[in-house]
Amino acid sequence: MKTYSAFIRGINVGGITLKMEDLKEILTGLGLKNVVTYIQSGNVIFDSSEADNALLEKKIQEAIKLKSKLEVAIFVKTKEQLQTLLSNNPFKKNIDEKRIYVTMLDKTPTKEKLGKIEAVNSAEEKFVLKGDVIYSYYGNGYGKSKHTNNYFEKILTVSATTRNWNTMNRMADLMNAG
Repeated sequence: MKTYSAFIRGINVGGITLKMEDLKEILTGLGLKNVVTYIQSGNVIFDSSEADNALLEKKIQEAIKLKSKLEVAIFVKTKEQLQTLLSNNPFKKNIDEKRIYVTMLDKTPTKEKLGKIEAVNSAEEKFVLKGDVIYSYYGNGYGKSKHTNNYFEKILTVSATTRNWNTMNRMADLMNAG
């Protein structure tokens, strides 16, 4: 049995509603164990004997679609993968952590598309792509930026989901507590 985190794109934002108790029921119905949700935006911790993240993502995605008619992207991370993601943050020193965000991508963008990310860096907004993760610093706040999750999905032609730094750390804490 391994502990996993799942980050579900777009849940309970922009009019897409899925109650966390319903999500928990869907995941428990898949045979996942010790299912715990964190806040109302599609963050879940669970245990599974399945060793394939992609298979877990697909099963969760299909079950959500079957039960709620929602088509959402799912990003599953093992405890080790989430810890690596946190450790790789290039902004973690001497910077306001409330302005740091993490965008998980469903695939690593091409080098040509990577240039599009680097081109939008400025004094107030900085973006670093490491593999299939974009680390972002929003000096004026995420809500005031045009370089959000939807922007990255469009220019990189990927599915993505974004979380603030506090949520990512809290999810790691919950995984380690279990």
